[in-house]
Parts: sequence; C-alpha cells; structure tokens
Amino acid sequence: GTIPTEIGLLADIEFFHLSNNIKVVGPLPPEIGNATSLQSFAIHLCSLTGMVPTTMGSLAQLRNLDMARNFLSGELPTE
Repeated sequence: GTIPTEIGLLADIEFFHLSNNIKVVGPLPPEIGNATSLQSFAIHLCSLTGMVPTTMGSLAQLRNLDMARNFLSGELPTE
C-alpha cells in the first residue's frame, strides 16, 4: 500500500513509525507537511520512491527522522 494523503489531516500526530515494511510503496505525499506536531518520523526499509516533499520543511517539531533504505531523492528542506 501507500502512505495516504490523509496523513495531512492528522495535525496532532506526534509519532509515525512504519519501518521494515517493503510493501509500503510510492511517494511520500506532500500533505505530510500538515502534520505539524510530528516529532518522530521513521520509515526506513520501506519501498518508497520519488522526491522528498518540500513541505517537510514545515515540520518544526521534528526531532527524529529516519528515511534510510528507500528509493527517495532530493534534499531535506530546512523550512
């Protein structure tokens, strides 16, 4: 499956861990930037592809980020 765009509706989510799941495919939805309470985002060892969304720069509370071992490209936005 994919990470649904509805993740952006979870404004109060603090932790999102979906690691070690190669059946998670497709791009990271840009709506991830709306999850402004997100502090920990771990998606390592999935099968995600595409560009890192620029909207991730909106995640000012983010303290832990693990996106290793995917097929993502681009740079992490700073704001």
